[in-house]
Amino acid sequence: MAAQLNFIIALIAIIIVLMLYFFGIKGPLLGNYDHEYTVKFTCGVSHATFTPALMPVNPGIYSTAINIYSPHDENAFTKQAVLSPREPQFGSSSAPVNMSLNAGQATNADCYDIRTILGQDPFLEDSFIEGFLRINSPEPLTVVPVYTLQGTNAYGSPLGEPNIDVEYNVPERLYQSR
Repeated sequence: MAAQLNFIIALIAIIIVLMLYFFGIKGPLLGNYDHEYTVKFTCGVSHATFTPALMPVNPGIYSTAINIYSPHDENAFTKQAVLSPREPQFGSSSAPVNMSLNAGQATNADCYDIRTILGQDPFLEDSFIEGFLRINSPEPLTVVPVYTLQGTNAYGSPLGEPNIDVEYNVPERLYQSR
């Protein structure tokens, strides 16, 4: 009797798994997202050193603001920051942060948010971090990063005017829905 009950439970579990695979449930329940956006970020101060090979970028004050707009109905998505230090060490990934945007709503992720997601002091602007913010969504989003750079001299004093770059048409990776 117990063997038959175990067999029936196993059969039901297999049927449920097959139904989920073939008919799919989209959304945060199973983490089945069709659209992925990976956006580069640079945050903080990169100090001049006497060894240029040790500098990840030119000396300056860097900031990134990643604007996210949902033109659709309620749209759950996750965003996850991933650091990318130079070899031989590889970056660690943060835990996903779940968010929801209603139709026509927008949000952004700036250096403060990225440091918070990574568990760092968000006011620690004197240190430099770079990496990627990955955004997953069941529906297409508009993702527009804005990069600001204020060049500095060897002593950290600003040089010239800040440079601002807006990147439109962030590449999107699509996954096949099941």
